[in-house]
Amino acid sequence: PAVALQGQAFRAVIDVLKDGIVGAALRPQEPGDVGFHHADASIAQGVTGEVLLSLLERRLDNACFRLGFGVSRAAARQLVLHGYVTVNGRKVDVPSFLVRGNDALAVSEKGKNLKSVKEALGRRRQKTIVSWLTLDPEKPAGRVVRLPARGDIDLEIKESLIVELYSK
Repeated sequence: PAVALQGQAFRAVIDVLKDGIVGAALRPQEPGDVGFHHADASIAQGVTGEVLLSLLERRLDNACFRLGFGVSRAAARQLVLHGYVTVNGRKVDVPSFLVRGNDALAVSEKGKNLKSVKEALGRRRQKTIVSWLTLDPEKPAGRVVRLPARGDIDLEIKESLIVELYSK
Protein backbone atom coordinates (compact mmCIF):
# COMPACT_ATOMS: atom_id res chain seq x y z
CA PRO A 1 0.00 0.00 0.00
CA ALA A 2 2.81 2.47 0.81
CA VAL A 3 4.38 1.92 -2.60
CA ALA A 4 1.03 2.48 -4.32
CA LEU A 5 0.59 5.77 -2.46
CA GLN A 6 4.07 6.86 -3.49
CA GLY A 7 3.24 5.98 -7.08
CA GLN A 8 -0.06 7.87 -6.94
CA ALA A 9 1.62 10.88 -5.38
CA PHE A 10 4.35 10.76 -8.00
CA ARG A 11 1.81 10.60 -10.83
CA ALA A 12 -0.04 13.56 -9.29
CA VAL A 13 3.20 15.56 -9.22
CA ILE A 14 3.97 14.64 -12.82
CA ASP A 15 0.45 15.80 -13.80
CA VAL A 16 1.07 19.11 -12.03
CA LEU A 17 4.47 19.44 -13.69
CA LYS A 18 3.09 18.63 -17.13
CA ASP A 19 0.49 21.34 -16.68
CA GLY A 20 3.29 23.85 -16.86
CA ILE A 21 3.80 24.74 -13.23
CA VAL A 22 7.39 23.56 -13.36
CA GLY A 23 7.54 22.09 -16.84
CA ALA A 24 10.23 19.84 -18.17
CA ALA A 25 13.02 22.01 -16.82
CA LEU A 26 13.00 20.65 -13.28
CA ARG A 27 10.94 17.48 -13.81
CA PRO A 28 12.14 14.81 -11.37
CA GLN A 29 13.56 11.60 -12.81
CA GLU A 30 12.85 9.37 -9.81
CA PRO A 31 9.58 9.04 -7.86
CA GLY A 32 11.11 10.19 -4.57
CA ASP A 33 13.13 13.14 -5.85
CA VAL A 34 10.66 15.97 -5.27
CA GLY A 35 9.36 14.54 -2.01
CA PHE A 36 12.90 14.09 -0.74
CA HIS A 37 13.82 17.68 -1.59
CA HIS A 38 10.49 18.96 -0.21
CA ALA A 39 11.34 17.41 3.15
CA ASP A 40 14.72 19.19 3.11
CA ALA A 41 13.10 22.45 2.05
CA SER A 42 10.52 22.21 4.83
CA ILE A 43 13.19 22.10 7.53
CA ALA A 44 15.47 24.75 5.99
CA GLN A 45 15.13 28.40 6.87
CA GLY A 46 13.40 30.58 4.29
CA VAL A 47 10.39 30.30 2.04
CA THR A 48 9.80 26.58 1.45
CA GLY A 49 9.03 26.95 -2.27
CA GLU A 50 12.13 29.02 -2.96
CA VAL A 51 14.33 26.66 -0.96
CA LEU A 52 12.83 23.70 -2.87
CA LEU A 53 13.63 25.30 -6.23
CA SER A 54 17.13 26.14 -5.05
CA LEU A 55 17.67 22.50 -4.00
CA LEU A 56 16.44 21.24 -7.37
CA GLU A 57 18.67 23.76 -9.17
CA ARG A 58 21.70 22.61 -7.13
CA ARG A 59 21.42 18.98 -8.24
CA LEU A 60 24.60 17.78 -9.96
CA ASP A 61 22.79 16.71 -13.13
CA ASN A 62 21.18 20.15 -13.41
CA ALA A 63 24.46 21.98 -12.72
CA CYS A 64 26.14 19.90 -15.46
CA PHE A 65 23.33 20.82 -17.84
CA ARG A 66 23.63 24.50 -16.92
CA LEU A 67 27.39 24.33 -17.57
CA GLY A 68 26.73 22.77 -20.95
CA PHE A 69 28.23 19.34 -20.34
CA GLY A 70 25.05 17.80 -21.81
CA VAL A 71 22.62 18.99 -24.49
CA SER A 72 19.69 18.19 -22.19
CA ARG A 73 19.14 17.43 -18.53
CA ALA A 74 18.68 13.77 -19.45
CA ALA A 75 22.04 13.76 -21.25
CA ALA A 76 23.72 15.49 -18.30
CA ARG A 77 22.11 12.97 -15.93
CA GLN A 78 23.47 10.09 -18.02
CA LEU A 79 26.92 11.68 -18.03
CA VAL A 80 26.83 11.79 -14.22
CA LEU A 81 25.44 8.24 -13.91
CA HIS A 82 28.24 6.83 -16.05
CA GLY A 83 30.88 8.46 -13.85
CA TYR A 84 32.18 11.08 -16.29
CA VAL A 85 31.79 13.99 -13.84
CA THR A 86 34.04 14.93 -10.94
CA VAL A 87 33.30 17.26 -8.05
CA ASN A 88 36.37 18.70 -6.35
CA GLY A 89 38.50 16.09 -8.11
CA ARG A 90 36.42 13.09 -6.99
CA LYS A 91 34.17 11.03 -9.24
CA VAL A 92 30.50 11.47 -8.36
CA ASP A 93 27.92 9.27 -10.08
CA VAL A 94 24.82 10.36 -8.15
CA PRO A 95 22.64 12.79 -10.16
CA SER A 96 20.85 14.05 -7.03
CA PHE A 97 24.16 15.07 -5.39
CA LEU A 98 23.78 18.68 -4.22
CA VAL A 99 26.60 21.01 -5.21
CA ARG A 100 27.80 23.58 -2.68
CA GLY A 101 29.42 26.97 -2.95
CA ASN A 102 32.95 26.90 -4.39
CA ASP A 103 32.62 23.30 -5.66
CA ALA A 104 34.70 22.57 -8.77
CA LEU A 105 32.83 20.53 -11.40
CA ALA A 106 34.65 18.92 -14.30
CA VAL A 107 34.27 16.31 -16.99
CA SER A 108 36.71 13.42 -16.46
CA GLU A 109 39.49 12.66 -18.92
CA LYS A 110 37.45 9.85 -20.51
CA GLY A 111 34.40 12.10 -20.71
CA LYS A 112 36.25 14.86 -22.55
CA ASN A 113 36.63 12.58 -25.56
CA LEU A 114 32.93 11.75 -25.81
CA LYS A 115 31.26 13.05 -28.94
CA SER A 116 28.16 14.08 -26.97
CA VAL A 117 30.22 16.23 -24.57
CA LYS A 118 32.08 17.95 -27.42
CA GLU A 119 28.77 18.61 -29.18
CA ALA A 120 27.16 19.96 -26.01
CA LEU A 121 30.08 22.30 -25.29
CA GLY A 122 29.96 23.53 -28.88
CA ARG A 123 26.32 24.44 -28.43
CA ARG A 124 26.98 26.00 -25.01
CA ARG A 125 29.40 28.57 -26.41
CA GLN A 126 26.43 30.26 -28.07
CA LYS A 127 24.51 30.61 -24.77
CA THR A 128 25.19 32.42 -21.54
CA ILE A 129 25.96 30.64 -18.29
CA VAL A 130 23.75 31.22 -15.25
CA SER A 131 25.14 33.72 -12.78
CA TRP A 132 25.79 31.21 -9.99
CA LEU A 133 28.21 29.15 -12.13
CA THR A 134 31.39 29.90 -14.07
CA LEU A 135 32.67 27.82 -16.99
CA ASP A 136 36.11 27.17 -18.43
CA PRO A 137 35.18 25.55 -21.77
CA GLU A 138 38.77 24.61 -22.59
CA LYS A 139 39.07 22.11 -19.70
CA PRO A 140 35.81 21.59 -19.63
CA ALA A 141 35.23 22.55 -16.03
CA GLY A 142 33.15 24.92 -13.97
CA ARG A 143 32.82 26.29 -10.48
CA VAL A 144 29.88 27.06 -8.23
CA VAL A 145 30.41 30.74 -7.47
CA ARG A 146 27.46 30.92 -5.06
CA LEU A 147 24.28 29.04 -4.33
CA PRO A 148 21.36 29.80 -6.65
CA ALA A 149 18.64 32.15 -5.44
CA ARG A 150 15.05 32.32 -6.69
CA GLY A 151 15.98 35.15 -9.07
CA ASP A 152 18.54 32.89 -10.78
CA ILE A 153 15.87 30.42 -11.88
CA ASP A 154 14.54 31.78 -15.13
CA LEU A 155 11.39 29.68 -15.26
CA GLU A 156 7.79 30.77 -14.73
CA ILE A 157 7.03 28.54 -11.76
CA LYS A 158 4.37 28.71 -9.08
CA GLU A 159 6.33 26.89 -6.43
CA SER A 160 3.54 27.43 -3.89
CA LEU A 161 1.39 24.89 -5.78
CA ILE A 162 4.10 22.25 -5.55
CA VAL A 163 4.59 22.91 -1.83
CA GLU A 164 0.82 22.75 -1.35
CA LEU A 165 0.69 19.36 -3.09
CA TYR A 166 3.42 17.90 -0.86
CA SER A 167 2.03 19.44 2.32
CA LYS A 168 -1.06 17.26 2.22
